[in-house]
Amino acid sequence: MRKLGITILVIVALLVAAALIVPHLIDVNRYHDKIQAELQKRLGRQVTLGKMHLSLFPPSFQVENATIGDDPRFNSQRPFAAAEKLAISVKFWPLLHKDVEVKSLELDRPHIELIRDAQGAWNFASLGQTAAAPAEATPHPAAGPRSAPQPAPATTTGPQPKETAGEFSLANLFINDGQVAITDLQKHQSRAVYDHIDLDLNDFAPDQQFSVKLTAHLPGEGKQTLMLEGKGGPIKEADMLNTPFAGTLKLDQVSTGAAQKFLNSQALNGIDAVISGDAKVKNASGKLASNGSIRLENARIHNVNVGYPITLDYDVADDLTSDVIQIHKGNLKLGATPLTIAGTINSKPDPSQIDLKLTAANASIAEMARLASAFGVAFNQGTDVKGTVNADIQARGAMNKPAMNGQLTARNLDISGKEVPQPVHVNEIALTLTPATITSNDFAATTGSTTVNVNFSLANYSGNNSTLNAALRAPNARLGEIINIARAAGVSAVEGMSGDGNLSLDVHAQGPTKNMSALNFSGSGKISNASVKLPSLTKPLQVRNSDIRFSQNSIVLQNVSAGIGQTNATGELTLRNFDAPQVQFTLNADKVNVAELQQIFNAIPAQPVKSAAEPGFWNIVPKAEAQSRANSIAEPSLLTRMTGGGTVTIGMIQYDD
Repeated sequence: MRKLGITILVIVALLVAAALIVPHLIDVNRYHDKIQAELQKRLGRQVTLGKMHLSLFPPSFQVENATIGDDPRFNSQRPFAAAEKLAISVKFWPLLHKDVEVKSLELDRPHIELIRDAQGAWNFASLGQTAAAPAEATPHPAAGPRSAPQPAPATTTGPQPKETAGEFSLANLFINDGQVAITDLQKHQSRAVYDHIDLDLNDFAPDQQFSVKLTAHLPGEGKQTLMLEGKGGPIKEADMLNTPFAGTLKLDQVSTGAAQKFLNSQALNGIDAVISGDAKVKNASGKLASNGSIRLENARIHNVNVGYPITLDYDVADDLTSDVIQIHKGNLKLGATPLTIAGTINSKPDPSQIDLKLTAANASIAEMARLASAFGVAFNQGTDVKGTVNADIQARGAMNKPAMNGQLTARNLDISGKEVPQPVHVNEIALTLTPATITSNDFAATTGSTTVNVNFSLANYSGNNSTLNAALRAPNARLGEIINIARAAGVSAVEGMSGDGNLSLDVHAQGPTKNMSALNFSGSGKISNASVKLPSLTKPLQVRNSDIRFSQNSIVLQNVSAGIGQTNATGELTLRNFDAPQVQFTLNADKVNVAELQQIFNAIPAQPVKSAAEPGFWNIVPKAEAQSRANSIAEPSLLTRMTGGGTVTIGMIQYDD
């Protein structure tokens, strides 16, 4: 027994010695051309191998600077694959008979070029087939002045391998820290580069199933790992979209910033979040199905903290030949607020066509409002909205202008925030949607002692010529509270405005939404004992009385008695065209202090006057234009955009002294 143990130790020692010594005694580069020819025959591609090294256990060759040429039909000036190091594992028994049969490949830091032509064929689909002659065509956009030239055909020596092209098989293929570039000429997408990819492919052979594990390590803090693992095949060379596959996709703390760089996509611009989740993926006969759960945490959208996680439980199917996506289940949770969506999206036409149903039952509107304000869709940032919403809406047609059927109701709305110092309450807003119109109920917005009653309808909203029909009534209201309600509704015209006083309105508007200046107005109103502060004026405007009449696209102020600074005026004023406001007036002013009005309207101070005869002496009416400031609002105010003229009768003018 002791002798047997000694014998085994001797054999092991000899094997170890052989493994260490033999590779240094044998010049493996004698097999360089044979191995290169074997790979070229198996791949059906031009192959170039650099300096080689031998390892016995297991039998393998290490190659420096290996390249695999692209399919000549794609006219690429880049090789299909180039690796700093390539390890080739060969079968042991054929090696004893001076025959080289490749068992597995391991590529270290390879660069792989994937191209889909205008007909939908991929350059990797011809691997293992007999190389075709190059087509006479110009290089595709992926080629560049710095691209590596296509390697020359390898020379062959010795007996040819028995296997023919098209029988390409590998027990294992490993890619460590690879880089993949994709050019999709069918979808007119420019070359995109994906980095830090690991691939483990096993049992790859014609007409059989193989297993694959793909891992992408994205830059940034945390795990930042994206992994796809499953079984695929056999490969359908004629139509790669029909290659069967079933597996799982896992995202582990992937930041949207890292994902955006990895995917080379602008779709995630302005969105910062951490994505985790699991999904099952299955492809069969060109139909891709997936179901799972995705969770977004620590979401910030356009630098606004959303403040709650977003979770999506879904079950979708995508017909890759027709580009029709079927949403069997889409349960979206904004924090604790549930929404559901189901239906189809046809992404082949432009714009995409949808047939979707959205439902929500007694869902909190707070989370939806916060998300809408972050995207700039509705409500100002910092606005707090509470209440519940119910929705049952079917949307059909173009994604950017769908026709809708159903109901949308919001109840017990309370709107407050930094820009809305006095909370605004709305009992109920109910919208009835049909393909032709969106119609509201007669709803009321209340703050303080003021109630504003509103109703509206929007016709042809999915077309190019939508029209609005709206009515607003505010009897015995307070001006400051009206401004507060308008600010809560997101009306930009009242930004920076404040005031107080009595205001009554009863106005009706009708006309095209595309040209708001063409709206026809009718109705009346009155303002009295009011003080209005505007961002373009340094002193408040005092309105003791003014009757308001709405007519077509104009507002007429009659029986005006107003003042600003030392100036008091009476008369009449007509304002037309709210897009490019034009004003006509007839006013009587008791006194005009030129220096004071220049200061009030923030005009550039006048230069010192040397004599009464100098030109510009009678240019005493200052421009109603405010200079731009760092904290000014983005859109110029109505006052600064006014043009027009009229008659002013002045009792006394004070200019300097």
